[in-house]
Amino acid sequence: MEENYWKIRIRCSSASYGKSKGFRVIFYYSPPSDSIFLVFVYAKSEIETPSFELLKKLYKEIIEYIHIIEYIHTHYSSYS
Repeated sequence: MEENYWKIRIRCSSASYGKSKGFRVIFYYSPPSDSIFLVFVYAKSEIETPSFELLKKLYKEIIEYIHIIEYIHTHYSSYS
């Protein structure tokens, strides 16, 4: 699961407090669909690190979404 997750840091100069003046963005790459999904965006000053349980829940939701998209693409692509 972890190898398809990526975290990037975005500096925000307008953030006037905290040691880390920016945001963290976690996204997920799905090789089968060759798609990138936004998972979570948070201010480092508000959340140190999201819990594994939260990330696991979001991961399950993303996988469900990917399955729905693949189903629609497979069954209804001839209508476009």
